[in-house]
Parts: sequence; structure tokens; C-alpha cells
Amino acid sequence: MTDLYEMLGHGYFAGVYLDEANRKMAFPKPRWEAAGTNRTCRTGVAACRSCGADHTVTAGVTDEC
Repeated sequence: MTDLYEMLGHGYFAGVYLDEANRKMAFPKPRWEAAGTNRTCRTGVAACRSCGADHTVTAGVTDEC
């Protein structure tokens, strides 16, 4: 267990903690799962036609600037 604590201390597993009662590593939910989005979505950067600002867009999802 001390090796795992050292690895956690060095940042090898971001957001993970050790559940010693159940002897397991507890991982946080991925952002796409927590947000309820589909992880197979394609994203990209697009420029706004009105103001020219760059925005991250998801294929098949409408959004406003």
C-alpha cells in the first residue's frame, strides 16, 4: 500500500483515492459520464460567424455564441 500512496503523492492517478475499508482504488467519474454526454461525440474548434471568437463545438449539438 505504501507504493500506491507514493504514486498518488507524485500525481500518477489524478483525483483517485484509496478506499482502505474495501481495499480498492476509487476513481472519479469521467467528465463525459458526469455530464451525461456521449463519449463518442466529435468536438472541434469553430469561429463565430458574427464576432469571430473561437468556440469548442460538438458535432450535432447547436449552441450560441
